[in-house]
Amino acid sequence: MIHFDTNFLIQTIVAGSGAHEKFQAWTKAHEQCNASSIAWAEFLCGPLDATGEALARQIFQNPKPFLPADAAMAARLFNQTGRRSRSLADCMICIGGDSLRGEAGDYKYR
Repeated sequence: MIHFDTNFLIQTIVAGSGAHEKFQAWTKAHEQCNASSIAWAEFLCGPLDATGEALARQIFQNPKPFLPADAAMAARLFNQTGRRSRSLADCMICIGGDSLRGEAGDYKYR
């Protein structure tokens, strides 16, 4: 499963961009792609036109939810990486969804 951060998600719907080309290659290779609900929220903040939003909603129909355990792990990552201004959302995106959470709800992050 490939999870996109907000910047990659934005570029995915820009025809001809590197991210768009990578996404097309992954799709052809039958890779599963998604985004966390945190990245999805940032993406929807725009700027975004109606066509881009409709296309993204077709591609990412079910952004991964951000669970209470994800919040605790994101806070741990934020604290361990120096509590940099504006990095909490990045930590949340990193932890959210299946990118680090295993099938049993355990984390691969240490």
